Amino acid sequence: MVLGGLREWFKDKERAMNKYFVVLMTVVLIALCGCKKVTNRQSDNSPKCSRSAQCNDGNNCTADSCNSGVCIHTPITGCAVCVTHAQCDDGNVCTSDRCLGGVCIHTAISGCAVCTSAAECNDSNACTTDTCVGNRCQHAPVPGCDACTADSQCDDGNVCTSDQCVNGVCRHTGISGCAACTKDADCKDNNVCTSDQCVNGVCKYTFIAGCFP
Repeated sequence: MVLGGLREWFKDKERAMNKYFVVLMTVVLIALCGCKKVTNRQSDNSPKCSRSAQCNDGNNCTADSCNSGVCIHTPITGCAVCVTHAQCDDGNVCTSDRCLGGVCIHTAISGCAVCTSAAECNDSNACTTDTCVGNRCQHAPVPGCDACTADSQCDDGNVCTSDQCVNGVCRHTGISGCAACTKDADCKDNNVCTSDQCVNGVCKYTFIAGCFP
């Protein structure tokens, strides 16, 4: 009986010590975490938004949205943040680089072509001189040159020229003995034995029968 009583007494002491230890550890943990009471807190994965407008991160190069209560910031492909135009230079001579609204904008320059040699700049126009200057194709018009694909495109309005399209360029060849005019007085050849007339814009010289200079 005595031994049985002692066993129960030791068990009671052990249970008391266990409870005391649990209480002590709880107090220690509370002291270490700096809190008086453990409360229910929202986890990091708890909802943070209800609409996309709440997710603006101030970065113009992210698409901000609210997905299932969580803000999502998706990088915009090819977007670059900037504060000055100089930060937007993409090294392409055929784009106009600007900083607008904190984002780099690269606008293609119409008709511009990047090159490393003149051979890359051939525009198939016989009336331009094609060169590569500063890695950019230049097409300088050839003075007096008219590009064409047919003879009909080469009419210069001069009845004393033969107008042809040769290798994509208009050629105006003078007609031998032809003189253009607008009136008879334009056709005076100082020969008393010819009748000088302007016919359809061309001088006609007719010999006068029986005339001797």
